[in-house]
Amino acid sequence: MTFELRVDAFLHRAPTRAVVSRHTAATLLDAIVPHSGTVHFNGPAGSRWRPAGTTIHRRQDTPWVLHNHRPVTPAACTFTELAEDLELVDLVVLGDSLVRRKHVSCEGLVAAAADGSGRHAIRARTAAGLVRARVESAKETRTRLLLVFAGLPEPECNYRILDEHGREKWRLDLAYPALKVAIEYDGDHHFDSAEQRQKDRLRREWLMAHGWQVITIVATDLWRRPGQVLDRVVQALAAAGSKARVCRLAWQEHFPVR
Repeated sequence: MTFELRVDAFLHRAPTRAVVSRHTAATLLDAIVPHSGTVHFNGPAGSRWRPAGTTIHRRQDTPWVLHNHRPVTPAACTFTELAEDLELVDLVVLGDSLVRRKHVSCEGLVAAAADGSGRHAIRARTAAGLVRARVESAKETRTRLLLVFAGLPEPECNYRILDEHGREKWRLDLAYPALKVAIEYDGDHHFDSAEQRQKDRLRREWLMAHGWQVITIVATDLWRRPGQVLDRVVQALAAAGSKARVCRLAWQEHFPVR
């Protein structure tokens, strides 16, 4: 019983105007969203359809698109509706992944959030304003937000270093190009693959030889030592001549020390 087959089984018996929504729609769109134990649908008000294993959100005139032959809420609608369920960082992660999958643009999310109303509209607008293109992983999003919430300058996402022929030589997860400070996130694949480790080593040697400072971050740094990550970035920026400092405490709300 695959996830898609489970959704299809519910759709087979769903009311005519039922639309896959929220966590389930995001998953079908191959976006990054926290796991939900139920299948989410938007259904017409007054419908008594409520099978076990589903969460039904009563909506009138829900917009929808066909995705792999299934009616799902459009990406921008999925994003704004999930503002009711997700905290800010997870919502930005979702937005970054929807943009990466080319389901919607950054501008499209901002426009959709601007049209929203209700108590969660502020979160949707804040998150939409923090969504960026060219983000390749949730950990990159979380690292960038840690810096931004601390009041540090926002780094560029997936900065490309070109060779003399204008072709991409290296790509950096996050970078301050003017200061030659790079921030690289090492996921599990960096440790499991000998080829990836070799590529990482060559890239870091090249960067250091060309005046770059490279800060390497792993998962436990974000979850257990976010303050130390900020200290390392501030030290690297200072060594490059920047006076940037941690000047906001908002990061502590979203990245508590565990």
